[in-house]
Amino acid sequence: MVWTKLPRYLALISASVLLELGIIPSFFIATQAQTQTPSHVKSKRVIFKPNPDQPAPDITTGGGRRNDGQCSQDQPVAEEATNSQLLTVLVPSVLVTPEFKQSDPSPVLINFQLTISENPTFLVYVPETSANVLELRVEDEEGQQVGETARRELTETPGIYRISLPETTLPLDVGKDYKWLVSMTCQIGDPNDPFVEGLIRRVSPDSMLTRSLDQVSGLDQVTVYAEAGIWQDAVVNLAALRQTQSNNPEVVSAWQNLLQQAGLEDIADAPLILNQD
Repeated sequence: MVWTKLPRYLALISASVLLELGIIPSFFIATQAQTQTPSHVKSKRVIFKPNPDQPAPDITTGGGRRNDGQCSQDQPVAEEATNSQLLTVLVPSVLVTPEFKQSDPSPVLINFQLTISENPTFLVYVPETSANVLELRVEDEEGQQVGETARRELTETPGIYRISLPETTLPLDVGKDYKWLVSMTCQIGDPNDPFVEGLIRRVSPDSMLTRSLDQVSGLDQVTVYAEAGIWQDAVVNLAALRQTQSNNPEVVSAWQNLLQQAGLEDIADAPLILNQD
């Protein structure tokens, strides 16, 4: 496995923006989509702000997808699949400009997020599928597997599933990047099971962030995570609120807004299947 140092410059950008541009310019500015909430719905703005102090990932892989994230027999015929038809981990795409490649300096999109959790939880959107099992595998910078592969039965689809490594897994090291791979096991035993991959880094909260988190709860705590650039903890905690407070317009609005900022608005209304057996 080849590990290549990438520059510090990161920009958050949704896939839809890239499609509209048609080309990749020499540089990007981080953009955050805005949602419009009806005037009769109380809205709590949860704005994700990528942390500019974090260096770019040291790994070149982390944005791959096989078979468009679908089992072979589930792929649409003669049409382009939308987010609602793809296996998708709820994480923003990060744009990294590999300045060391003089011949091809084009930016690269990878799935990358920060967490303060020792054993982070992943949220995975599973489209309508004939697959019966969802799997999560995590590797360190040397390509060694961390803990055992986590598995969840797919009891209903489409839906957003919660999955994490077994509790016996050793904590992720602070400051290191880990590659995660989420795959579906297709019923026909296809050797090319669909997967999506990305990167995650555990960071240590400073005293100010720790104090802020201790002073608030609920949606306010989600806001603190998001503004600190800690995507993973923000989206997981917000999903839990979305499930338990499904009739709270403030929570619903915040959920839709946060997912739109990552280009995931197509799956914002998908059922949440968070309880792990």
